[in-house]
Amino acid sequence: MLQRINLVPQKPLSETLKVISPLILLLLMGIVLASVFIEIRIIESRIANTEREKSALQEKQLQANIILASKQRLAEEISTLAEQKDKIAGEVAKIESIRSRKRYYTRALNIISGSLPASVKCNRISFQESLGSVEGVAMKYQDLPVLVKDLADDGFIRHAVLNEVDRMAGKGSDGLNFRITFTME
Repeated sequence: MLQRINLVPQKPLSETLKVISPLILLLLMGIVLASVFIEIRIIESRIANTEREKSALQEKQLQANIILASKQRLAEEISTLAEQKDKIAGEVAKIESIRSRKRYYTRALNIISGSLPASVKCNRISFQESLGSVEGVAMKYQDLPVLVKDLADDGFIRHAVLNEVDRMAGKGSDGLNFRITFTME
């Protein structure tokens, strides 16, 4: 076998290390710097994400505070409206009670005017609560029972009764003074 012999003098190991070690250190420093740079970028991106999450949370908290304030304001408005509703309901109840106690005399007047025969003249019509009376003069007695019957036929006027009938006092008068009393519904 043939062996080869190298006759070129070789550099000592210490010199080779002197040349290679700065390169290795430079390479290691580059790797360390690159890893530090990458780590810094990762930390910056985490900080940026955390800041975005923080601002999003602050915005949500602001919205939650606004909603809470609106909710409290609406609750106050609802209680105010409920109080107003109760007050108005009380006033409506008062008005309704007044209306239920009120007597509508116009209906009775319409019934009386529609029932009067041509020969009967009304002198006075009066109402007190649910009672009423008609006073007047009739030329013929036969018209008075018809008037009482017509008054009671409507249903609004009940218990119509001819209470008084008198001859008119005076010369040449042949009329009859009358008084009819009734109750109203």
